[in-house]
Amino acid sequence: MRVLITRPKCDDNKFLKDLLEKEFGISIDIIEIAKIRPIYRNLKKAIDILDNFDYVGWTSQNGVELFYQYLKKNKKEYYIDKIRDKGIIAIGPRTAEKIEVLFSVNKNIIIPPKYESRFLEFLLDELGRKCLILRSSLAKPIRLPNVQELHIYTLYPNREIFGSSVNYDYVVLTSSFLTKIFFKFFKVFPNLGFIPIGPSTYDELVKHVDKSKIIDYPSSFTIKDALKKILS
Repeated sequence: MRVLITRPKCDDNKFLKDLLEKEFGISIDIIEIAKIRPIYRNLKKAIDILDNFDYVGWTSQNGVELFYQYLKKNKKEYYIDKIRDKGIIAIGPRTAEKIEVLFSVNKNIIIPPKYESRFLEFLLDELGRKCLILRSSLAKPIRLPNVQELHIYTLYPNREIFGSSVNYDYVVLTSSFLTKIFFKFFKVFPNLGFIPIGPSTYDELVKHVDKSKIIDYPSSFTIKDALKKILS
């Protein structure tokens, strides 16, 4: 079996591919169909307003890496200590792991029960404390009085790989934006099956393929559980 996973371009993709192939014993490719563009004015603003918040959170590993590297590059490492002193929120376990490693966090990181924006919103509402969420400009907004969102990066299509044929058994689509790019720029074989990572990705996917070609998204909204559903 051959499975293709759509992801933004990042250094962790090679590690993720090797990890998943070893765990599941199948052939996996990761196609980097989008690139990350930092939004520097908001990275700077995040530093300027950090002291105003009780919690800081990220909704992706890319956001964690980007913010950390910005601090290092601009010699603002002392903000790492400030972040460690705050409550910390992550959208899922791999984002939490990235925070733990880069920021040397050794306390509990708060993770919503399901790794999707609406569950993050429920969690933030229950916290009731002032929260700064650092995320992509493409994310669905959170409209709560105790939450300020800063878009510290955006995604744009990676045109370097466009025009490729996609001859796999299944494609795991990991966001609605990546789904749009996939169907706009790639040749899709008729026997291809799809699994979206979550409900918003599913809503975009059904605009492009018949439901008979779609496996229901995993309840946890993770790549690993998507692969488990494919294998089952």
